[in-house]
Amino acid sequence: MLKGCFLISLVFLLINTLSFNMVDDMLDSNFPFINVENKNDYHILEIPKINLEKRFYPDDINLNDVDKGIEVIYPNNNHNTLLLASHSGNSSIAYFNKLEELTINDEFYIKNGNTTNKYLIIKQDYKEKNGILSLSNLYEGSVILLTCSHKYPDKQVYYIGKKENI
Repeated sequence: MLKGCFLISLVFLLINTLSFNMVDDMLDSNFPFINVENKNDYHILEIPKINLEKRFYPDDINLNDVDKGIEVIYPNNNHNTLLLASHSGNSSIAYFNKLEELTINDEFYIKNGNTTNKYLIIKQDYKEKNGILSLSNLYEGSVILLTCSHKYPDKQVYYIGKKENI
């Protein structure tokens, strides 16, 4: 039995009037750093500060699940904002257990084959556990990391990373 926080499997991300959620056909995504040609393609999320380096599978519906590691939540439109959710707590799939140790200006990376994209954390905040995250369209094109908070058991913590040039 998993101890700690359970994330809901379906999270809605609202950017002004744009609605983001899991879509049935994930191969319609429009992310430049994700190769949608290969359904067995995996990516690596690396967060050096917390010694995290984990695979995630954006194109494999069976493996793209918070209960199997990191869940990728795609927008249902052509914008390129991406949300990565994972458990925190003390289970084997609590990949984001140390996420709250991150601070503004910390770096993380998304790797795919020979491509590495660097992100700089520009915002950290807490939200209610209600399945909704409302953000300004200023964060379009960002990667958002989301998990349950250890500090505030009734909240989730999220970090917004903006892509940097390497």
